[in-house]
Amino acid sequence: MCLKLTLSIRCNYHNRFTLIFVAFAKSLHGLASRNKALSAKDRRVCMRTTGITSISYKLGEQELEYQDASGFNEITERERMPAMPQLWGWGSFYASENIFNLAIDAAQEALDQAQLTGDKIDYVLFSSSDTRIGFMELNQGLGTTLSSVQLASAEHLGVSMLGCVSTLAAIQQASVLVANGVAENVLVIAFEQRPVDLLRFSAYAVFSDAAAAAVISAKADTGWKILSYQRNSSTEQMQHGKKLDSNTQTAVKNAVPEALSAAGVQVERVRCVFSNSIFLPLKVVKETSWGFSKDKLFTENVVRTGHCFGCDSLINLLDHDKINTVNTGEYLVLHADAEGHDAAFVVQKN
Repeated sequence: MCLKLTLSIRCNYHNRFTLIFVAFAKSLHGLASRNKALSAKDRRVCMRTTGITSISYKLGEQELEYQDASGFNEITERERMPAMPQLWGWGSFYASENIFNLAIDAAQEALDQAQLTGDKIDYVLFSSSDTRIGFMELNQGLGTTLSSVQLASAEHLGVSMLGCVSTLAAIQQASVLVANGVAENVLVIAFEQRPVDLLRFSAYAVFSDAAAAAVISAKADTGWKILSYQRNSSTEQMQHGKKLDSNTQTAVKNAVPEALSAAGVQVERVRCVFSNSIFLPLKVVKETSWGFSKDKLFTENVVRTGHCFGCDSLINLLDHDKINTVNTGEYLVLHADAEGHDAAFVVQKN
């Protein structure tokens, strides 16, 4: 299969648009399940090692305080949330007038850090948790982003409709393209902006506008090597949301244990886990329930950035690396979840 795919690339390079759907179809079961189905020898022959070579992010240009978020008073009163900012992790949130300006800056910085120019990128995968922007505005914004970072020659596609899991899903698709030899370098650009008709303050998080970018490639001497990926879904939860009082609902299965198992890594060996920056009590209870001790949680950005949708795990990974010494070979977990969706990566520091 891998040989056939490689020959197809060489013989029909200009038909990459069709080829990407072949690669995407092959990835539907995820990297973890694919690796299980192949023998060790087959994996060495067919699959190239992939990694996140660089990450960059930009927060909205307006920094505001939690009490300024729309919905603050009504949500705290309705949910009877005590006014204890330190308990909840209430702090700053960020808003942007033009989310595509953030995307351009994040993309350019990610390319610079990877020491690549736009013409070296084969595919651009855009991701967003909520695409309520009208087509004309969205099309203009994406076109401006591509031209501003010299990406006009790269194929571009969108990965969305998975809520906050969309960014990790895009990185997984990028990894499949690189692993199968379809692309050498893929740029993932995530842009997240809270729709104006929705409240910024909720019972579980205060939402920020942000953009993040990551270069995925076979280059193995910088960044983070991708060891495994797992994404689970529950169609029942997608339809009905989280009904904790329902005995019949099938909740989405947490992806972290399966990703760790596929990578052959025990939870005790993980240096840190990076997940959604939701309010502190909820974040701590959720992540410790996966078996992580509190010293392996990264909670600083709950206060500093707020919840940046699908960008959270990338932002948290990068900020953790900036303020901590992470040794080569240490294991890290990226996680994101949304109603009915759960995804996790296990990566290793290069």
